[in-house]
Amino acid sequence: MIKAYKHVIQVLQSIILVAALMISVCPAALAGGTNSTEPYIGVAAGLQHSLLLRSDGTVWAWGRNYYGQLGDGTTTNAMAPIQVSGLTNVKSIAACESQSFALKPDGTVWAWGHNSYGQLGDGTKINRSTPVQVPGLTDVIAIAAGTRQTFVLKSDGTVWAWGLNTYGQLGNGNTTDAVTPERILSLSDVKAIASGGDRTYGDAHTLALKTDGTVWAWGTNARGELGDGTTSNRSVPTVVPGLTGVTAIAAGSLASFALKSDGTVWAWGDNTYGCLGIGSDTPESLTLPTEIGDTFFVHLNITDIKAYSNHCFVLTNDGQIWGWGGNGAGQLGNGSYQPSFPSSVQAELEGATAIATGNGHSLALKSDGTVWAWGFNPFGQLGDGTTDTSAMPVQVTLPAAQTGQAAQSGSLTLTAETGAGCIHLSWNVPDSSVIGYNLYKGTTSGGESGVPETDFAIAASSYDDYKIQSGATYYYILKPVYQDGSEGSPSNEVSISADGTGTIILTLGSPMMMVNGVSKEIDPGQGTVPVIVDQRTFIPIRAVIEELGGSIGWDQAERKITITLGSNTVELWIDSTVIRVNGGQGSMDAAPYVSNTNRTMLPVRFVTENLGLTVDWNSADQTVTIHSYNASSDGSQTDDAGSTVSDTTSWAGSWSTEWGEMTLHQTGNSVSGSYVYSDESYYISGTASGNTLTGTFDEGNGYTGVFQFTMSTDGQSFSGRWHYDSEPEWSSWSGSRE
Repeated sequence: MIKAYKHVIQVLQSIILVAALMISVCPAALAGGTNSTEPYIGVAAGLQHSLLLRSDGTVWAWGRNYYGQLGDGTTTNAMAPIQVSGLTNVKSIAACESQSFALKPDGTVWAWGHNSYGQLGDGTKINRSTPVQVPGLTDVIAIAAGTRQTFVLKSDGTVWAWGLNTYGQLGNGNTTDAVTPERILSLSDVKAIASGGDRTYGDAHTLALKTDGTVWAWGTNARGELGDGTTSNRSVPTVVPGLTGVTAIAAGSLASFALKSDGTVWAWGDNTYGCLGIGSDTPESLTLPTEIGDTFFVHLNITDIKAYSNHCFVLTNDGQIWGWGGNGAGQLGNGSYQPSFPSSVQAELEGATAIATGNGHSLALKSDGTVWAWGFNPFGQLGDGTTDTSAMPVQVTLPAAQTGQAAQSGSLTLTAETGAGCIHLSWNVPDSSVIGYNLYKGTTSGGESGVPETDFAIAASSYDDYKIQSGATYYYILKPVYQDGSEGSPSNEVSISADGTGTIILTLGSPMMMVNGVSKEIDPGQGTVPVIVDQRTFIPIRAVIEELGGSIGWDQAERKITITLGSNTVELWIDSTVIRVNGGQGSMDAAPYVSNTNRTMLPVRFVTENLGLTVDWNSADQTVTIHSYNASSDGSQTDDAGSTVSDTTSWAGSWSTEWGEMTLHQTGNSVSGSYVYSDESYYISGTASGNTLTGTFDEGNGYTGVFQFTMSTDGQSFSGRWHYDSEPEWSSWSGSRE
């Protein structure tokens, strides 16, 4: 989109993980379970979302939810804490950018949110809106989530990594990405890890603190963030010279920090906005560790240090928080929006026990059990029920801690409708004292199972059931759940038939596909994956067609494939561009072929669209999404939810806009597509309501934002506005139909 704007917001778009997940330095942030007397025992912050760990082992989240990083099974933002689905008995949490993580006492790791680079470690590049277990990991004691990489520390002192590895960020001496955990072979005797990076340019570096008090670093080094006296990248861990007696570490976008046992703080790397805390923004960077603050920090008795983007915080043993660096969104909490050398966060936060900081917002726990937040807030990441940015701490609206069953203030009403490959259930919330709801399902009236559909109380007011079969009829009831685990009176019973519509998501290079929300192997035991050949996407079509209820026939003599789905029949021939659709002959611009694994590969878009399906391509996630449809009684096309799609009243089609040519597809009220600016194609998606369309765009390399369009009464033009996520100033975006 607006390339000229990008350098202005480079630093605000930078992101890094809060790191230094120390084993012993900050027990309040890492302790868990039900032994704690404090109601809340941990906080974590990502780019635009926040996490909170309760002493009962549940995790709560709020803020932006575009990639499902809130973990409630939806992609709906939340301005106050909502419970992460299915997580119990959690001992610590971590977050970065748009992904979230939880560590359980058994040493297992759970992940959810953005996964385009494999940073969730589940073997795929599919985003997850509910927690999934990272396979093959046990005995983990700490998590350091980076921008597009993730690191964990095991109890034996080894470090494991996965995600993007373009510059050797994973530390194994190569540049091969990993979608599952791999051990960093040259590292041992580690007791803490921290990971950071600049999401704008893909920079990422990681620090490891060894038991002997030395610090090791690897990854990108454009501003000297590895502290080895150079600006050369390192694909294997290298010792940071001159540092001993270190007790805690933290990493910012392009800067690094260390706390020593004598109370001194050391910093190196980028010094934009005075990020290093040396009293000014010059020099621009330091390539070797330098003590900052003279004796100032020694007298503070620091117990923890956290960094993100271009700012840093320290926590003292008497509960004070001091911060410095960039402050354009008020993330330092000192009442101003100007960069600052160490200043105290306002008095509301005296008595702090834990801190976390995101790209433009920060969080703190207090000893009185309250949670506070300050800084940037366009997605409700401060958790106070508003989207107002604040340079002063505001109190997070916490979920009520109720015990016992309270009287319901009204009837609980459950409704059901068919969704995209699922049954969508929703309900009102008449009783604010509940902690969630148990959903029960059956195939006969009154025959609902005695076991809830989920092993957790659903905290949201809706749920999508993907565990359905085409043509089957299902019955549901809902019961409220209270703090002591007891259930309230059931809702009304609803029944609905699964109509056979569905959604299948395939990812380039992955042998797995998501079928109505369930992960399945495309070609069991063969490892067949979707590929791009001559700018066309090819897939092993059999799995897709059979999942949608169709059939495939093969004529060896003619080398012909016959696909039947509903009332449509498509015939194709290997190595031929001829296609026959319902008896009529045509041609394609790409021919089917047989892969080296002896699987027939077909051009996905041409075939599926001739079968009455639609296909959406997401260049950012490298995914192909196939939607199936029904035919309505009047002959118009309907989407998976049964809503009629009309070109004359929809956003579908081609548009000429001031930011390039835009092509949109619409399914019900869901709109997605792409726009081309300066010969580059970018992804856009949103939700239509009346004559308005609101949503998000993604330009890659971390440039994401929001837009609002309003269509003219004749449906031939729109006026609107947009802004990047890190820059709240709106700019114009209008267009007209082609």
